[in-house]
Amino acid sequence: MTDTARTSKTARTTDASRIPVQAVAAAWAVFELAIAAWMDFPFAAAFFGVLFAVGAWWAGRPGMGGVVLVAVLVAIELAFLPFYARESIFDWTTQIVALVLGVAAIIACTRAARAARRG
Repeated sequence: MTDTARTSKTARTTDASRIPVQAVAAAWAVFELAIAAWMDFPFAAAFFGVLFAVGAWWAGRPGMGGVVLVAVLVAIELAFLPFYARESIFDWTTQIVALVLGVAAIIACTRAARAARRG
């Protein structure tokens, strides 16, 4: 196999393993921006939404920077999740969605990191 073919195959594998990271990061961005109006600190939520959008874009680029950014942002979100108030159905629903998205993101980032290490 030539070096060009090997590089192309590796690039395809790496890109395919990052699609779930991009999808989950984009979902987080939409989620953060959608609930920003109801948060105590809407600018922080909007800022995180923008960071997740940047992470989704960056995850599709060469290197592991985007995957690491998404993983760190999700870790921050999940670390603060137990401390949010649960006073209404809206609170419970948004926190369950955040938990599901967080677990999906951690799984996607782990798989992308493993694929990059193997590739």
